[in-house]
Amino acid sequence: GFFKYSTALTSLGLSNTNLSGDIANLKNLTALTRIELNNTNLSGDIANLKNLTALTILKLSNTNISGDIANLKNLTALTSIELPNTNISGDIANLKSLTALTSLILYNKQIPLTGEISALRTMSKCKTISLSFSKLTGDLAILPDACCVVYLYYSKGSVFTWGTRPSSAYIISLGGASLYNNVDKMLQNQAQCQVGQTANKTISATGTRTSASDDAVATLQQKGYTVSITPA
Repeated sequence: GFFKYSTALTSLGLSNTNLSGDIANLKNLTALTRIELNNTNLSGDIANLKNLTALTILKLSNTNISGDIANLKNLTALTSIELPNTNISGDIANLKSLTALTSLILYNKQIPLTGEISALRTMSKCKTISLSFSKLTGDLAILPDACCVVYLYYSKGSVFTWGTRPSSAYIISLGGASLYNNVDKMLQNQAQCQVGQTANKTISATGTRTSASDDAVATLQQKGYTVSITPA
């Protein structure tokens, strides 16, 4: 197609169009800093993008692209990844080199992403992490201090713990995490943290909450958060 001849192209924004084809046509466009092709009929292997090291924004939501996220590990200029509802899978540890990320939104309803959530602690600027439909483990408290939204909906088989989040860190608006017997600890710890955002101030998790966290819930509510705990 046209794109493979446009090697000087720096920005590609054709979201919500009838664009179709294989992303292999983009592999030589090494000047690209932005790819926004959400809601298109694109397909192909994400490996075709592995040499586009100038990329800062990669948005391919609701497309048929597939492949292993390990192919993104050298794209260290990336600040935003939005790849929800694609066929991309793999171990999230492969993303730990992407330390410039401020937003990571990635899920595959068919094949769950796997790995240890603490691999993402290197993303010190990352505010939003959405990894729903995944199968992950680890300590959610050690996610970056800047992180204020973590969505883990429909993540059957994921098992999370909660250690200690620094009081200087932002409260995490949590969606759908299975915390089992760590719910009280999570709420008590988060109540000591800082308000990091104004929208979507909800903390929802699955597990066992007791009266031990009643004071913490009251504090979080005073800070504007809605707390919703579903028994496991």
